[in-house]
Amino acid sequence: MPNKLIEEIEMIHPLLKCAEHVVHNRKFPKSCCSKLIDTGPDCHVELVEGENHFFKDNKKGHEQKRITVRGDELWNKCEKLVPPSEDKDYPRLPERRYRPNYREFLEGCARKVTEKCAKEVVYSIFEKRKEVDKKCCMRLVNMGKECHDALVEALDNLGKYEKKRKEVKENSGRVWKHCEEIVKN
Repeated sequence: MPNKLIEEIEMIHPLLKCAEHVVHNRKFPKSCCSKLIDTGPDCHVELVEGENHFFKDNKKGHEQKRITVRGDELWNKCEKLVPPSEDKDYPRLPERRYRPNYREFLEGCARKVTEKCAKEVVYSIFEKRKEVDKKCCMRLVNMGKECHDALVEALDNLGKYEKKRKEVKENSGRVWKHCEEIVKN
């Protein structure tokens, strides 16, 4: 029986050669799209996030955002050229909270909003106080849903609100939707 990890590494290796096309802004060949899609969505996201770590020190995170956007655009383009197989068992990553550097991820998320904004969001979710204002909503949406959900879960796990988990999840969703609507307008 072949080792699944070895198979995954062998599958990724040719994709690394394809990355040169992205780095040098060359056309991404269809053969590379096939390799990208074969890795699966989780692996693609992890590869893009791995690239972002090289640009941690960028003050405003513009390079990180550019890499993420280009990664998403590339995935979408390749998905149209080479639709993924519905019956394929793609390698799955563990939930983010079980991966290395989770604490760094949370700290990075927290740095994307001001303390005042964070308090607004927390009070709105956990204490059902006033709605989050437009400026804070812009920061929250810019931070991203993954960060929002991870921070809410981390706060929820502190225990103070343990009995209200379902309510916290609903309120968190309400705040996120409220902010998305405000930012759209």
